[in-house]
Amino acid sequence: MIQNEIIDGYLITSPDACKQCKKFDCVKGTKKVLAMCSYGFNYYPLENCTLIGFINDKYQTTSKARNKNIKKNKDNILSSVMFDKIISSMADFIEESDSLIESIRKDLVQEFGAEKQFEAAFLEDVQLNIEKAFSNLHDYKQVLVQVLQNINVIIEQKYTGRNFDEKLEQANDEEKTIYYATKIMDDKLETTKLIKNPSLLNDKQKYKNSRFHGVVYKYTKIYQKKVKAKNIELNFIGESIHQINCHPIAISSFPQTFIDNAIKYSPYDSEIKILIKDLENKVSFAIISYGPKIEPDEREAIFRPFVRGKAAINASEEGSGYGLYLCQFIAKTHFNTMIEVEQNAEPNNKGYYLTTFKVLIPLNCV
Repeated sequence: MIQNEIIDGYLITSPDACKQCKKFDCVKGTKKVLAMCSYGFNYYPLENCTLIGFINDKYQTTSKARNKNIKKNKDNILSSVMFDKIISSMADFIEESDSLIESIRKDLVQEFGAEKQFEAAFLEDVQLNIEKAFSNLHDYKQVLVQVLQNINVIIEQKYTGRNFDEKLEQANDEEKTIYYATKIMDDKLETTKLIKNPSLLNDKQKYKNSRFHGVVYKYTKIYQKKVKAKNIELNFIGESIHQINCHPIAISSFPQTFIDNAIKYSPYDSEIKILIKDLENKVSFAIISYGPKIEPDEREAIFRPFVRGKAAINASEEGSGYGLYLCQFIAKTHFNTMIEVEQNAEPNNKGYYLTTFKVLIPLNCV
């Protein structure tokens, strides 16, 4: 059975019970375990198909339906020796097929990636889905704004201090959680707008000078609850007095994405290093943390739209796959620079790899 379609084999044909079946025990079966359906036939799930409708002569479990099948469906009896040979042959075939498919996929990705407009072509292809996803964005944004305004008023009126940051430091855990969680979502929504409308970055009336050190520090505060929850040691190394002239979304995207990913994929009780250094007409920004393995062929792919590394997906951490894409898009189109990723070849004793994301940001956007 392939994709719920019954296909007769070379040795046996599908029995009438399989053609008329409405229970589909074989579809619900556990992978790679020889089992028996309610009609008394054996089945064996593989990676992308299921062998069905046969009777294994050494299968231990019996039933009235199975005993009846043995008498009336002798053509469907498959010896254990033949069954083992079939399974071995199928496994080799599936492995060869998967290898061939993966090779073709990589060739196509490289060919498509070589085209300068491949991101635009991809986004154009999924534009309808993007429109649907953004249909409620305005309402969602309005709710977030209202929550953020209300928590700001509560903190402003409840506590004393020279500025809002001093008052926020005095707020209780619940108030800080509401404030920072809302700030994270509000900033993410602002950045997400670029998927639908990249030209937002070209609105020069929104440009302003921002001290990059302050922007990064803001995000360390915003994410402090997540850092504390995973008992992560966050170390800020170096400083920057340079100011960068650009759209606020552009300058915020780097610390937002780098810090968010580092916290998300770092193990408990680990360390994240944030490195900032002023260079001539540039600011060097990097984050070093432990995370899942990034395969060599994924180093470029993770910067493509909605692509995540296999190990990151297997880590069971939620992710959309557009954060690094948008960050790289901003780096290239807004600053004429590029994000680079480095990773140690060997993992630590917990199976995590020391990973560095870094970027050189010019003081003026292009």
